[in-house]
Amino acid sequence: MGDRQDIRQVPSQSVLKAFNIQTLLQPLSGGRGLCFLAGDTVLRPLPHVNQEYHIAKPLVSTIPTSSGAENRFIVDNWSASSFVACKDGPRGKFQEFASRAFHRDLKDLISEPPAFVFWKPDRWAEADRVTWEEKSLDDVLGVNHDVLKAIKPYLERLEEIKNPILRDTLKYQMVHVDLSGNVLFDNTNGGRAPAIIDMAPYWRPIKFSEAVVVADGLTGYEQGTGLIELYGTDELRLHVLVRALCWRILTFAIQSDLPWLEKHTLNIDFELAVRLVIEVLRRNEKS
Repeated sequence: MGDRQDIRQVPSQSVLKAFNIQTLLQPLSGGRGLCFLAGDTVLRPLPHVNQEYHIAKPLVSTIPTSSGAENRFIVDNWSASSFVACKDGPRGKFQEFASRAFHRDLKDLISEPPAFVFWKPDRWAEADRVTWEEKSLDDVLGVNHDVLKAIKPYLERLEEIKNPILRDTLKYQMVHVDLSGNVLFDNTNGGRAPAIIDMAPYWRPIKFSEAVVVADGLTGYEQGTGLIELYGTDELRLHVLVRALCWRILTFAIQSDLPWLEKHTLNIDFELAVRLVIEVLRRNEKS
């Protein structure tokens, strides 16, 4: 959610040859409009090559793979993966988005934080650092102050209730923090297990990944307190949800894509999401 449209690049002939692509390329929707489908193969450009290698390498010994020339996962900053014909998006499937088995496997495969999580320059990573008090927003480049002014009331209300010591009480590991829209479900009879795509790797608590799905449900999928209750209403989970909302809201003000915002902001309800989370948190404090 909140991805902006970038200029679509086209893979070169050397990339197509390396991945043995012999069919016509078809632009794919989603994935920020950057991907192509060729037969049953999805080609995707990669902004952070080291990141992709760090995630992919541990899998080599656990699953059969089909890679490019010289057994490379990436050729000229392009990756190739199998196309999964399933329905994306969490609507009607929120209870299945925790992906705990997936994160348990990630924990076993990657035991230490890779270096790239500390230097990724994109707006999602910058918003993440600000959300977890690892960086001041004043030190972030590319902040759109007009957008920040519009979302500042929501951020201020969340900052008032944010637990400052929370980050030191949780266990961190490799997680996928953008599951909304990146879990594919096979709705046919006897369908396959859900497929997880477009890994957004961060070294954060598993609860934060789950909380981002809830934040997206509240802001963009017309969900209410029922989703918060499904996620969990203990104090720890609610305060993680506060941070997830801060993160998602803040991403809109960093390296902002104004045409995208103009097209989609009518479908995003920050006011409702912030109000519901605060109401549930206050209700629990009184009980």
